[in-house]
Amino acid sequence: MLAVCIDDYANTMSMFEEFRLEQHSRDHILIQFSTGTPQEARDSEAGAISHRTNYLDGALLAYPRGIGHDGLVAISGAEETHRAVRDVLSSDVCYLGPAVGATAALDLASLTFTMSTHLGLIHAALLCESEQVPYEQLATVVVDSQTSDAVEITHLGPVHLNIGNNPNALLTQSQEWERVYGSITCGMGDFSLLGGLIPGIDPNILNKSTVHWDWTVLHPKILLDDKVFAEKGRIYAD
Repeated sequence: MLAVCIDDYANTMSMFEEFRLEQHSRDHILIQFSTGTPQEARDSEAGAISHRTNYLDGALLAYPRGIGHDGLVAISGAEETHRAVRDVLSSDVCYLGPAVGATAALDLASLTFTMSTHLGLIHAALLCESEQVPYEQLATVVVDSQTSDAVEITHLGPVHLNIGNNPNALLTQSQEWERVYGSITCGMGDFSLLGGLIPGIDPNILNKSTVHWDWTVLHPKILLDDKVFAEKGRIYAD
């Protein structure tokens, strides 16, 4: 059994080609834990089968600190292939069935829900700000109505939000896209900037994160109160 967990499916394919791993993986089982889409999972399975390699698709549905604790590890793919590795894998690994794209779908669905929650709170805060509603009042509503979401947002939310040109982005890192004027980059990590909105949380311990990852949108169109704030790389300050 060979388990792969790097940044995406394309780099997995490049690694196999560069080091000619196909010949070593024949008649073995490849479990792909890299992040991707259901279609990429199907394409990856087809490529593996063409090289006589059995394939399962996997996902780590957790932040780094959740691995080995309460984080979900899921796999999907042919039942016969799963049975062959079932006794080798931890009993905590969740098998989602024979549809190889199921795991990627669940992973993306989870990320979609998480992003929507975080971005929803940012939008909610801006709405309150526009009408001089104190953040503390919003925080009280969030905590009282959705306690679990409040805790999640506090510790696993945006670490930073850059709009436009970030001079601190290093060109040797993936964050180089933060230098693109008009882009939006949001860092998600173990400590959240939004934690300062939650009563009882010391904001001083939430201003840095030892582990976080970034997502970037290039040149999005953003509306604030029906007015264009950003479009095609331009930010309108007025």
